[in-house]
Formats: sequence, structure tokens, C-alpha cells
Amino acid sequence: MKIVTPPHIAYTQQFTSKINCNLSNSCAQSRTVEELLALPNAEQKWTDFLQRPLSYTSVKGDGQLRSQIAEFAQHQNQLSTQSTSLNADNVITFAGAQEALRAIYQAVLEPNDEVIVFTPNYPSLTAMVGEFGAKLVPIALRQEDGWRLDIERLAEKVSEKTKLIVVNVPHNPTGAILSTRERQQVLEIAKSADCYLLADDVSQPISFSVTDTDSHDSFYGDGSLAHDYLNYDVEYDKTVSVGVMSKAFGLGGVRLGWVVSRHRELLDALLAIKAGASICTSATDECFAQIAFDNTDNIIINNRKLVESNVLQAKQIIESSTVLDWHQPRAGLLALVSVNTDVPIEEWAPDFTNKTGVLILPAFLFGLEGNYFRLGLGQSDMREGLLQLVEYVQAL
Repeated sequence: MKIVTPPHIAYTQQFTSKINCNLSNSCAQSRTVEELLALPNAEQKWTDFLQRPLSYTSVKGDGQLRSQIAEFAQHQNQLSTQSTSLNADNVITFAGAQEALRAIYQAVLEPNDEVIVFTPNYPSLTAMVGEFGAKLVPIALRQEDGWRLDIERLAEKVSEKTKLIVVNVPHNPTGAILSTRERQQVLEIAKSADCYLLADDVSQPISFSVTDTDSHDSFYGDGSLAHDYLNYDVEYDKTVSVGVMSKAFGLGGVRLGWVVSRHRELLDALLAIKAGASICTSATDECFAQIAFDNTDNIIINNRKLVESNVLQAKQIIESSTVLDWHQPRAGLLALVSVNTDVPIEEWAPDFTNKTGVLILPAFLFGLEGNYFRLGLGQSDMREGLLQLVEYVQAL
């Protein structure tokens, strides 16, 4: 069997010892352990944790943590509390989003099933389709459409063989989103096809306003990217949402992701798959994740403010440059930037990183040809890295 490393990871590994700025980082700004433990209520939770044995944790995940995740999903999607609410029984934790995504594909797919995925995208969303004998049905996003996720084309691609529709909003790597109406249409399309709907929601909490940075004072009050995929008021339940600590929270070293679903058969299958793989998530990671969820407003709001600042700075640099262009992202931590040079990006990007220590991930790593790269908007050193890129490209 030939095992292939995901292309963006294989590319990055060439430069591990040289990178001092990852200009394509898909995560929000990280915190140190000391900074995390300085947050409200963290000290007591950590003190309690130090007294517990490091034995196996629950296969489903810590009960309190799963309740926090359920509440997070409930508020993030502005789901009515007058009907049945999400709870810990709707949640399973995993060792990161990648394990969760693989488990979903394994649980759902059979040979010759069709999976609809928007491209370019996070490479595993397409690569894993073939691993389980299914057929990929891609929908290519187009620059001339502003990288819009085209719902009409989605409806056209659905067939009697469609088993899974994958939607990633905000989209990686373009930053594209779906309107409220479009999100509802996606749900209606999945229901009409009687297929599963996977919402890759890892960056969903990072919505922002680049004109009014005070417009998001309350995290739980913002529902600009809310969807009804997990709503108990909606009859259709073949839906599943994936989240993770690494993206919006900026805690990639806390290897913890999760799935939220109302579909009991799917949850049972995912639990069985996890039991045969990682068995359980790390007790230490669960403790850190609980501290993060105790301080959601603090962490998410601060990360949003940095992203908003970076969007404005990137906008100024790109619009004043003759070598860069973009469709400004609507939300999330990422944007796709085009580089105006006749030299193919695959020929000069490695040299740029070797000379400057600034990593950029060309778009071909995500399934898109052309002179594009993924720009990360969540890091404090974004401006300096982007200016170095402009200087380098101008000299080509």
C-alpha cells in the first residue's frame, strides 16, 4: 500500500528548520501554556487536574467538555433554546479535526458512492474519498466569480449516488462564505438527495467586520455564519459538524477536535471507529480545552480583532502593490492571493522561503493551478511577511 503525506504538509516539511514566519498559517494566534493558565478559572481547573491519575479518559470524551462543546455549537448557530437543545450526547471528541473527518468518511462511505466537494480545498477532504472506494465529484470555484460557493452547481451535481456533501465555511483557502439563504439551500439539497451533509466548521467562529471593529463585542451574540444543520426544529438529521481547537482558538498544540450531530446511528459508528483507533483523547488536552471553552469570549474576540487588523493591513499592502491581487475574504482566517508575475509560483516559492524564512503555500497544494498562494490572517507577523513577499516578487 502506498501511503502519501498530504501535499501541504510534505511541502512544509522541506523548510521546517528555516521557517520564522508562516504566511500561510491557517490558525489564529496561539497562546503559551502560561497565558492559557492565566485566564479566569484556569488555575483551579489545572490544580484539580494535577491531582488526577493519568488513566484512559472516556471514549466519547470528558462529559463536562462535551457539554461545553454542545453549548458552544448551540450558541454559535443561534439555535432556539425553546426546542430540544444540543447536549453532551450529541458530541464525540477526537484527536484533532483530521481524525474526526476520516472517521466520518469511513462511517459513511462505501465503494462507488459519490462525494461532492468544493475545490480548491483542504487536501484531505478530497484525498480521503478514494481511500474508501468512493468517487469524488468536485465543484471548482472560479476567481471570476469571486471564489463564490455556487449552490446552483451543487444542485446540478447531486445524483442518486450522492452519499456525502462537504461544505467548508469560511472556505479554506479562499475565505468565501455562504449567505443565510444559501446555507438553507444546502440543507434542502442534502435532504432532497437523502445524503449526509458534513459541515467543516473549524473556522466558523471567526467572522469579522473590517469597517467597524467594535461590531462584535459579544461572541455569542454574533450569528453571521450560523446554520440550521444541527437544529432539532429541522426534521432532517443526517448532518454532522466538525470543530477543532487549532483554528479559531489558535490552540493547535491542544490536539482535540470534535463532531456534533443529531444522527444517532452516525454517532454510534463514529464512536466505534474512534474506539478502534485513538481509543480516547488526551486527558491533558481535555483539560486545556475546558479552560479554553471557559474563556471563549476572551479568546475568540481577541483572535477576531487581530484578524480584522490583519485584513485591513493586507488590503492596504495588496491594493498599493502592482504584484498582488485578491478577492477580500468575507470571514475566517484565510484568503487566496494571486501573484502577478510570469514566473510560475512553484519555481520561485521554495527559493523565497529559503532566503527569507517566510513560508507561503502555493495554491497547487490545495488543488488549484496558477500563481496563487494561501494567505493566513491570524498571525501577528503577517504584515512583515507580506511585505517581504512583495519585495521579493518585485525583484523577479
